[in-house]
Amino acid sequence: MFLKKQLKISHQLAAGFGFLLLLLFATTLLGVQQITQVESALTTVSNVNNAKSRQAINYRGSVHDRAILVRDVVLADTLDQTRQYVSEIESLADDYAQADKRMDELFSQHPADSKREADAIARIKALDSAITPQD
Repeated sequence: MFLKKQLKISHQLAAGFGFLLLLLFATTLLGVQQITQVESALTTVSNVNNAKSRQAINYRGSVHDRAILVRDVVLADTLDQTRQYVSEIESLADDYAQADKRMDELFSQHPADSKREADAIARIKALDSAITPQD
């Protein structure tokens, strides 16, 4: 109350306006900080998680297609058909190896975000080594 009597109306209005500007500035800074965090999270989702998903889809597709071709090899009527199917299986095995290489690169640059993700990739590696013929 004492301050109110000492300050003119114009000074009170200026102080109030200054306070509102200060609040607006603080709110803007907080908003920019939050937007930066959201952008960072979206970039991670877009660049890392989507890339991991694409490689996982490549894994699945290669395994699925090879399983069908293995069946086709068994059912082939001629030696030429068998050779064609075996060639396609080898090509798909190369595709799988490339997806595996890219997945390893992704995980070396961006380690697993969760235990579930780390366990899934470990199971894939274990199954792959169990079914891949050793030279």
